[in-house]
Amino acid sequence: MKQIMIKGVHNTGKTTTVTAVIKELIKRGYTVGSVKDIHFVGFAIDEEGTDTWKHARAGATTVTARGLEETDIIHKKKLDLESILCQYDQDYLVIEGDPGAYCPNIVTGEKTEDLDERMDGRTIAFSGIIGEKMQSYKGLPVLNNKKDIKKMVDLIEKEVKRMAEERKETEVKMYFDDKEVPMVPFVEAIIKGSIMGIAKELKGYEDGCEVKIITK
Repeated sequence: MKQIMIKGVHNTGKTTTVTAVIKELIKRGYTVGSVKDIHFVGFAIDEEGTDTWKHARAGATTVTARGLEETDIIHKKKLDLESILCQYDQDYLVIEGDPGAYCPNIVTGEKTEDLDERMDGRTIAFSGIIGEKMQSYKGLPVLNNKKDIKKMVDLIEKEVKRMAEERKETEVKMYFDDKEVPMVPFVEAIIKGSIMGIAKELKGYEDGCEVKIITK
């Protein structure tokens, strides 16, 4: 599953950018899922007094509301990103906010300080309110989330593919006996970062060498 993350300062155009990207991806024939990362203290999608709220109040840790037109599964705890990603099988996952996904990202902002605060080595473009004020910043395109959406999704398709190819060259594989264990990019990145951080401190390590660890 291909992933793109839209992150940025509050009220700078994240949701507008996300919905525009979702619509354009669907126009191109992809299936799309989304994740909204929310940092508000006390956030709960269920309302006090509903039957599902009463189920959770009684002690149920997972509550499902099955209706005629939708099914809502409520986990009464914060799930890690790996557990969330396991529930998706669409072509693309569009993530709003920053839950720590290892994927290309677009940063929204109103001023350049907003961009500096959120950008990292996987940032491929900027958008949001600032997309109406400038066209490039620090060598990356600044795209208008209304006028430049086709150009934005062209870039997403290109960069997601490029990063996937790079990961194939440096991927982490784990086996239980002879059975390979599937891992999402987020977990691979954590394992690789930990192993390489240790390996670089050991005598005999050289850039580009293959690092192999076997444990029983």
